[in-house]
Amino acid sequence: RIDFGSTLDLSFYLQWDPATGDLKEYGIGSVAADRQDVRDTPYRWLGPIGSIGSLVSASTGYRIFEPFGSSTQTDVGTLTSGIELVDFETVNTPAGLFGSALRITVEQSWNPQMSPEELLRLDLWLVPDVGPVMVQLGGSGGLPPVRLIGATTLQSGN
Repeated sequence: RIDFGSTLDLSFYLQWDPATGDLKEYGIGSVAADRQDVRDTPYRWLGPIGSIGSLVSASTGYRIFEPFGSSTQTDVGTLTSGIELVDFETVNTPAGLFGSALRITVEQSWNPQMSPEELLRLDLWLVPDVGPVMVQLGGSGGLPPVRLIGATTLQSGN
C-alpha cells in the first residue's frame, strides 16, 4: 500500500502477482473523502519485461464503497488507464541514493455513473529488489515528490 500521508489523503493498493510477475492495482482509498474504489479485476501496471517508452493501456470496471471501510456500494464506473515506462533515473531518498530507479507515469480516468469524470496522474519510481522509492502526484507540475524509502508513507500488507 502506498500512502501519501499528510501530503494527500490517498492510498493505492498494489501487489506483485507471483504467477505472472505483474504489478497490479487492486484499488484506491481516501479516508478524508470517506470512500474506497475497488477494481472489478485487478489491472496490470507493469509486466516482468518492458521497454523504455512503452505504453500499457488497461480498462476495468470498479465499485465505490462509502463510507470508507464499509460494504455499502454507492456507485460503479469504468476506469481507463495508461502507464508509460519513462526511463531509469537517479533518486535521492532519506535511505540513500538510488541510481537505477525506473520512473513510470500513470494516467487514470474514472467515469462513474453518478458523478463527474475524475482524472489522476502520478509518477512512481521503482528500484529493483527494493520497490517504490518515490511518488509524485500530478506530474512535474503537481505536488512535490514524496520520498517513500525511510519515511512512514510506505506500508506493506493490507
